[in-house]
Amino acid sequence: MAYNKEAFVKAGTLEKMFRRYTQLVTNPSAAKPHYNAETGRYDNLGDWLALQLDGLVYGVQEPLYDYSPVTTAIKTDANAGLVLEASSESSAGRNDYADKALFFCKRVNGGVDTDGQPYVTAIEGEDDRFDPTQNTYALTPVYYERHTLVGTSYVLHQYSDSPQNGFTACVGAYQKGEKVPFILRACYMDSAGDFSSKSGTMPATLHGSPTEVGHCGNYDFNNSRSRSADGLTFLSYGDVAYWWSFMQLMLGVKAPRSVAVGCVSYNFQYQVAAAEEGVSRVLLTDAQAANILVGSTLSIGTRSANNSDRNQATMHDVAKGRKVLSKVAQGDGKTAINLDVAAIDIAETYWVSTMPWYNGTCDKVLGTYGARTADALTNGKEPFRFQNIELEMGCYEVVANMYSSAAVADGVATHTWYVAPNVSGTTGLNKGDGWTALAQQTAGATGNW
Repeated sequence: MAYNKEAFVKAGTLEKMFRRYTQLVTNPSAAKPHYNAETGRYDNLGDWLALQLDGLVYGVQEPLYDYSPVTTAIKTDANAGLVLEASSESSAGRNDYADKALFFCKRVNGGVDTDGQPYVTAIEGEDDRFDPTQNTYALTPVYYERHTLVGTSYVLHQYSDSPQNGFTACVGAYQKGEKVPFILRACYMDSAGDFSSKSGTMPATLHGSPTEVGHCGNYDFNNSRSRSADGLTFLSYGDVAYWWSFMQLMLGVKAPRSVAVGCVSYNFQYQVAAAEEGVSRVLLTDAQAANILVGSTLSIGTRSANNSDRNQATMHDVAKGRKVLSKVAQGDGKTAINLDVAAIDIAETYWVSTMPWYNGTCDKVLGTYGARTADALTNGKEPFRFQNIELEMGCYEVVANMYSSAAVADGVATHTWYVAPNVSGTTGLNKGDGWTALAQQTAGATGNW
């Protein structure tokens, strides 16, 4: 097979090969992941990841809104020319980032010890122990970043897998004063209030999920802070920053929602079209059923007091978050929505509500970024995955270590935001020890979400 020798050398391939060779000479055990059967863990992943580092800088230049309101951005440095295309269950998109350490996101089973150090027990594609129905994470490297204002028109965001002059380590790089070898990011939403990340489960909500958990700022912060079994926490602002930053970087966009929307407008509620006894389905009109997606979930409730808010227990007191298995037209203007539920009686006064999608909805996507179908990425009705992490499942998810304090004047609330890299080191949800105020503030009218 012919190759371009000049391009081969310019690309730094020879330098990378030599660097890897010298590292292997001094540390040959790091050539591949090593599983220690006695501990039940991989014991060399930090060294193994270090062999993959290329030390390059990958950038994206974002236009300031006053200069240009466009949603696109410009890829710079080693990022220029690289492409990430969305995948679906039937098509794998192009991914120029797949072999680059900065963008590593292989799925693993594992956890975090009480000292904050992560560990891995199984790796997808590396062993036969990996099981997405157990706690599953995307294994990502520690990265370094720099953000620079370019004149009055742009902000240049730059990232590297290695320390660089003027760069700072990402959030989560250090736990309790010690640098971590890598960062585990949950692939799925918690399903039981126990810090789980498991495929095949339903995201935990106060009402409508099999496990009712009142996820909110107080709940997630306090449970993360008091956790003693291990070093896990609920969603961190560092995870949100990772998603947003790397979507901008890899997709070349200022506004990630311009290319990947998620389930943000799939909120249908209908009174059933007919009563039935001993069935595992509900009947809706053909027009209503056309809006219900196979694979999504429905709750069935008696709906008391004319209140159809999905937060009401009576919207779920017949069946909670059951998966839609299929739809069958009845030929009389009605369509049967077949559900994964034991036989139940349906009264004509019952209502159905769409609910969050199950964790693992995107497991069959043929890539680390995409949705079940090409249309699902932007139709606003389905979740998507990015860097093997499922996002926008159709419910709110709060950040455990970030909150705002608002000052109200003339009907406008100005919010100062506070973050805590280590929630266990804080004194509570206040401005005390462990919290850092961000320089940027936000403002909005009072009385709004």
